[in-house]
Amino acid sequence: METKRAARQRPGKRPVEVDTELFKIEAIDLHCVLAHSALTTPGADARQQARAYQVGDAWIEISGAPPEKRVARARSLGMRFTALEEDMETVFAVLEQERVAKIVFRVLPTQQSDVVAEWLVRKGLKRGVSMMQWIASLEAEQALATDYTIQRIDGEHCAAFARIVVENYKIEASQENLEFYARLPESPGFTCLMAFDGDTPVATGAIYRQEQGCILEYGTTVKSYRNRGLQNAMIAYRLNAARSMGCAWACASTIGNDRSSRNLQRQGFQKAYEELVFRRAGV
Repeated sequence: METKRAARQRPGKRPVEVDTELFKIEAIDLHCVLAHSALTTPGADARQQARAYQVGDAWIEISGAPPEKRVARARSLGMRFTALEEDMETVFAVLEQERVAKIVFRVLPTQQSDVVAEWLVRKGLKRGVSMMQWIASLEAEQALATDYTIQRIDGEHCAAFARIVVENYKIEASQENLEFYARLPESPGFTCLMAFDGDTPVATGAIYRQEQGCILEYGTTVKSYRNRGLQNAMIAYRLNAARSMGCAWACASTIGNDRSSRNLQRQGFQKAYEELVFRRAGV
């Protein structure tokens, strides 16, 4: 007697229960991505512009760089709906069409499973270091103690801000990159700060604000001034500054559980979730 192969069962599209903190962090982070994209030099070659756009339930980010250095990132897939294999195939097809040097697939907790991991591995991606997402309430003011001067910067210090960020984040020190980060302090939504030893800039930090939330970015210290408590002071200062702007909460991200993670915890941040990261070379 002939038997029929059982049809492969797939769950139907359905809303997923999204953790409130996860949703808040993804929302503010995406706003920040879009703000960065808007900073691309007006009139620049469209092929080199940073941009972000939505594909189904996911967001695709394309870094602003020459094709041989460009990175495509997929994120937020499964934020609103349970992602099916065809959803991932659609997103991945778009990533490959971008013809970039590197593809990065970030997986939210709502989609973390052996099935998703196996699918990404079949696509040639390898598991990388996870992104840790942190969140803090701004209900109480943070204690701040430092021997250095911390202040919001304007045009006078934009070049120094860009130089420190590019050097410490190991970003190519091209004219385009230096100009990009030099524009950040005067861009809508961003508040950029620096710590000074006298007249010498020694640390950076930024706040990107959207409604009642914000994200802390670009916290880094000049190498010769590390291990002096500067980043703890910069985090506390930014949290107090965000609180004075009317923010109720702040988020931040780190790569793995590094020193930055410990600094955030000292200033009242709690781990919200871990985002799995898979990578492979592009085409």
